[in-house]
Amino acid sequence: MAAFLGGNGFLSVYLTGLIMGNTKSKHKADIVHFFDNITMLAQMTAFFLLGLLSFPSQMFHSLPQTVIIVLFLTLVARPVAVFLLTGRKYSIQEKIFISWAGLRGASAIVFAIIVSVSGLETKSNVFHIVFGLAILSVAIQGTLLPWVAEKLGLIDEENNVLNTFTDYQEDSSMTLMQLHISKGHNWENHLLKDVSLPTDSLAMVIRRGDETMIPKGDTRILAGDDVVLSVPGYESVHDIELKEETIGKDHPWKDRKISELDLEDHVLVAMIKREDRNIIPKGNTTIQEGDILVIYN
Repeated sequence: MAAFLGGNGFLSVYLTGLIMGNTKSKHKADIVHFFDNITMLAQMTAFFLLGLLSFPSQMFHSLPQTVIIVLFLTLVARPVAVFLLTGRKYSIQEKIFISWAGLRGASAIVFAIIVSVSGLETKSNVFHIVFGLAILSVAIQGTLLPWVAEKLGLIDEENNVLNTFTDYQEDSSMTLMQLHISKGHNWENHLLKDVSLPTDSLAMVIRRGDETMIPKGDTRILAGDDVVLSVPGYESVHDIELKEETIGKDHPWKDRKISELDLEDHVLVAMIKREDRNIIPKGNTTIQEGDILVIYN
């Protein structure tokens, strides 16, 4: 479509990737790992081919222009963009680090090639300026990245950034379940070792307000806690088929409780999608306009 309309093919692929990456799909974790490896191979191939197109002598002639652009991007353009777009989401130190970590690479060089072969008359050697910019960016910013992180106090010596729980969500052998402990719950004020956990499950994390803790047997569970359990994943020869029912303004289920619905014995409302939340319904859950009911039949 981008080619037909004369648009930017690279940008359209990038936006498509964003949409697909944020879409829930079956075996997504395996697909992501596969394309991570494909990406690495593509990057190595691109840099190898791009290197064959460059002439070091021409890069030296373009060095003054390259240095000016590198300084402008590093000290002005990217910091301004980061500070304007991130708002209060990050601290000042984190914003400075994000600004510093803006490495340029193969994409910028590919765009420069497009300009070079487009037939446009340019006074500057765009390709070699951008190629030199990518080399300086990786050599200077990339090399100094650990030093900058240390100076900004952003290195956590106690934790190691590995896979998050989300990376394992789609692994059939492991499923994560969050259990909220409300006031009066039969786990409230009990030690973890004294509560009855589901068979073959493990309490991995307890979230208490803004605090996240790794629970031990003598950890006391309090009202308001969110307990994250690791439970065996469900495996079936036949996939469970679900359908969605959107609740419109005139839908007969609107403003009714689940217990009031005249459902057949083999029909179950498994989940309610409400705005950006997923709700596990109970008998007293009221269905609202705009809800999407996930139904197992």
